[in-house]
Amino acid sequence: MKFQSTCEACKARVNWVKTPNGKYTPINLDGSTHWATCPDAKRFKKK
Repeated sequence: MKFQSTCEACKARVNWVKTPNGKYTPINLDGSTHWATCPDAKRFKKK
């Protein structure tokens, strides 16, 4: 299952894809992981 939204930090369009362990991860439209390209990814890191 996947759905599309906009990153709150950089406003890029991302697809949210369900991982094998049941969590969702953001993927750029080109297929790369959004955490690797978002300039503000650390904002969303769990503490």
